[in-house]
Amino acid sequence: MSSDEDDLSTKYYKKRRYTKEDSIYGVFNSSHLDDDTEDSEYTYGRSTHKPINFVSSGVYEINENIVSNDNSTEKQQHNDESDGDKQIKKKYKLLKEKKKKRNSSSGSPVNHNSKTSAVSTTKAYSGIGSSILSKLGYSGSGGLGSDGSGVSEPIKVHVRTKATAGFGFFKEGSGDEYESDEDEDDYDTTNNNLYNFNEGESPNIPKSKSNNWKKKETKKQLDDYITSQQKENEIKSKLSELSNIKPQLIIDMTNPNAQIYKGQQQQQLQQQQKPNGKEPLEELKYNIDLLVNLKISEIQSNQTKLQNEQDRKKNLETNLESLRSSLSVYQDKTKNVNEIQEIITKCKCKLDENQLNIESLYRIFLLLFNEYPKEYQHFRLNNLERELLRPLLVKMLKEWDITKDSGESIAKEFRYWREFFDQTNNSDHTYFIMVRDIWLPVVKNYFRNQWSVKESFKVAVEIIVHWTDSIPELMIEGLLEQSILPRLVMEIDQWDAVNDPLPISQWLIPWVPLLKEHLISHYPTIRQKIIPLLTQYWNPLDTSALELLRPWKSVFEGTTMESLLNRAIIPKLTKSVQGFKFDPSNQSSESIQSVTCLFPWLELVSISVITNIFEQHFFNKFQYTLLEWLKNPNSDFAEISNWYQGWKKQFPIDFVKSSERIQNQFAFSLSLMKKAMAGDKLPNEIVSVNSQPTTPPPQPQPIKNITKHSENGKKHNVSLQHDTMSTRQIIEQLASKHGILFIPSQRKTDNGQQIYTFGKTPIVIEKDLILCFSNSKWEPANIQFLLDVNK
Repeated sequence: MSSDEDDLSTKYYKKRRYTKEDSIYGVFNSSHLDDDTEDSEYTYGRSTHKPINFVSSGVYEINENIVSNDNSTEKQQHNDESDGDKQIKKKYKLLKEKKKKRNSSSGSPVNHNSKTSAVSTTKAYSGIGSSILSKLGYSGSGGLGSDGSGVSEPIKVHVRTKATAGFGFFKEGSGDEYESDEDEDDYDTTNNNLYNFNEGESPNIPKSKSNNWKKKETKKQLDDYITSQQKENEIKSKLSELSNIKPQLIIDMTNPNAQIYKGQQQQQLQQQQKPNGKEPLEELKYNIDLLVNLKISEIQSNQTKLQNEQDRKKNLETNLESLRSSLSVYQDKTKNVNEIQEIITKCKCKLDENQLNIESLYRIFLLLFNEYPKEYQHFRLNNLERELLRPLLVKMLKEWDITKDSGESIAKEFRYWREFFDQTNNSDHTYFIMVRDIWLPVVKNYFRNQWSVKESFKVAVEIIVHWTDSIPELMIEGLLEQSILPRLVMEIDQWDAVNDPLPISQWLIPWVPLLKEHLISHYPTIRQKIIPLLTQYWNPLDTSALELLRPWKSVFEGTTMESLLNRAIIPKLTKSVQGFKFDPSNQSSESIQSVTCLFPWLELVSISVITNIFEQHFFNKFQYTLLEWLKNPNSDFAEISNWYQGWKKQFPIDFVKSSERIQNQFAFSLSLMKKAMAGDKLPNEIVSVNSQPTTPPPQPQPIKNITKHSENGKKHNVSLQHDTMSTRQIIEQLASKHGILFIPSQRKTDNGQQIYTFGKTPIVIEKDLILCFSNSKWEPANIQFLLDVNK
């Protein structure tokens, strides 16, 4: 046999149900002994000996019992039931009939309206119960006890209906009547294995798979439970006698709940049923109080309703006033909107007919903003500039010749509109967007494509100056940085200081106030181009150098201008005075000019520097010539005096007054003339007045000796000394001499010190100490080291 057939032949055992016999006899129940038989009703499994029909709901067993919940439905039998089963059923029915006859012969009353179960007979019982009763004297028949005077029947169980009737509603049955717990006719006939029995013996009926001893639900009639109701029948009979009389409705309000009676007699009958009747007056008083209370509650309810209606009326009146005020506001708003719409429509018509100018449009915008402020903000009437203002401004910009005119009048109109839009608290940046769209493209195109940096610098500067108040600051800065500064930087790089006839200060200085810090990084380039021009091609008698450098006095910061003058101007001025020779008899004006050329430079060069030049290279010659002339016995004192006064007048009065050292020099010369006129002895040699000055000048400090390597490998010391030269000026002079770029960079140290670029080496000048950036840190260095690194 295959494994599948083994699985089908396997029997499964269901857990045994706990029955009524188990509760009575316990383990001595005889039916418990038959549980392990193969044909027991508690065993079930798949039958491999019967055919299987396949249906849509699954496998259907032929021997499966179908039990109905309805008490009136009989149990169905299968078509394959054998003839032996029918004979057993027939014998069992005969046995029931015999039982019924014995019950009827014993004289026990039978309730025909209910079904009875089998009663105890004189059958022989076995079990622990029967053994206990036999020990107590029970013989198996009759009543309990040794003398048979006890109860002969079991205690009956009376089942009530499921109707909602309380105790006493039905007529209780007698003590002999009872309801059977089980129906004799209802038993399970599906089991094929029934025990044989003889007449007079109680059959051992096998337990069914169904509910066994559980009570059956039966639908019983209400008449089966109704007992005698004598009192109710008497009342009904009396009421039927009065049925011929027309009933009178009586409302009994003596109780909390009102009751209605048909006629007085019925009321009296109901009063008789009450344990304690009330007097009529008490009932009347109760009724009157009840009516009064009802009326009071009705009055209160009416008052509440009246108050609610009054409140509702007030609310409606308040809402009506609110609606009227809202309606008036809406009417005013509608009127304003209509007026605004009419004004805008007229403006559009005038614009289409070319009758609208920018002044009248400005007045219209002011009218809308002042007369209709809420509507102006709500409807954002600033946006009307797209349809009304922009066409007029575009027309004005098209007529503007930007190459010749700075557009000051147009800028004035823009300024008015900027003030107006700022006044309206415009959060949409209407004016900024308008200028960006119509003005900025025109100006950008001019500065990038049409503007000549050197020739049209005046017009360009005037454009920025005149439009600064009319254009947003951010837009002006962007125009300067993106359009103008690149063109200026390109021209600075291409500027030739020697061959270019137009000085760079003429077209660049006007942009300094506008660009400010943007040009600072380009000043070293300008100085590096100016210095060779002055040192190689400038003549001290030519004032063009002064005109070239005068505008840069306020531009170059700190000692930058002094450094430039010390490198390019002071040496040539010193040389010019040093080469001058006195000739009292025939002094030419050109020779005098070589001395007086220093005075115009007083606005750039400090007084102390000019004073040093005169003391070292002029007054020693002047006093020596005067002394020799005074020693000549044929000298004319008047002529000498005129000569002295003539030279003194060449010195500016302000310069003489501001320099005490110059005053001392002239005073010493005058003292020589007085001695000669008085006949005193004149000194043989000129003693320098600076040996004991009243205010001692600052002593020149020697600068470091620079050890320089010559071409043949020998070393020689170069000593640089100058009274007014600082360390930075010395480095700048050496860089210019050796052709090395020395400019300040845009970076600073962590301590805020300026970083300079000496060739390719970044350096920092801290007082007289030079720091070079090497090995990721600042280290001291000398000038020779910088020259060797940048060869």
